[in-house]
Amino acid sequence: MNREFYSDRGDLEISGAGKSGGGKYNRVEVNGASKINGDIECVEFEASGAAKFEGNVKTVSYNVSGATKCLGNVEADFCEIRGAGKIEGNLHSKDSKIEGSFKVGGNFIGEIIDIQGAAKIIGDCEAEDFICSGAITIGGLLNSEKVSIDIAGRSEIPEIGGKIINVKLAPFGIGFLSKITKALFNTSVNELNCNVIEGDEIYLEGTEARIIRGNDVVIGKKCTIQRVEYKNSLSVDPSSKVLEQIKL
Repeated sequence: MNREFYSDRGDLEISGAGKSGGGKYNRVEVNGASKINGDIECVEFEASGAAKFEGNVKTVSYNVSGATKCLGNVEADFCEIRGAGKIEGNLHSKDSKIEGSFKVGGNFIGEIIDIQGAAKIIGDCEAEDFICSGAITIGGLLNSEKVSIDIAGRSEIPEIGGKIINVKLAPFGIGFLSKITKALFNTSVNELNCNVIEGDEIYLEGTEARIIRGNDVVIGKKCTIQRVEYKNSLSVDPSSKVLEQIKL
């Protein structure tokens, strides 16, 4: 979509417990416990509080905070979510920044995905650059050229595929992440559980996995891996356990 405003469109502003139908607008601003019934297409979409959107949202910029909830799909060039955002459908955004707790009921697709806090994605997640500091749960495949995860809470991803994969235990300095994940998931365990991790360059900490496949693999501290298949090099920290090592 074009970032410029359209001359034949107006703006939509709702506050308090107001309601509105869908439509095409330049700028949409929703505050409080407001509700939108229907699909929205706009250039700028901003919402805060406990706003609820019962249709799909298509926009250039999607900027929400608080306990906002969208029952449909969200498509945006730029997405920023702070607080406790929820999208029941799919989220497709080129550049996404998530802070707080967040849930996607479908697939999450983008170019840059940056999550700070606790996120749950029911479907698959696909990006060129995936960054997460906190706790992450993905129901399907995480596929990204570059994966960077700092674990601060119990995390689970069945399968990870990419070129460069880095999984580390978050530094003690990120205390607010641990507080968020402990409050949401009632756990202080910092661990990533996977079935399969496959990439060119792999570095892992705090990971429990069945199979690791890569060219150059480093198993850092506090890992339990059943099987590692590598082409070039393999290094294993003394605090970790690898049951089977196979050089291809």
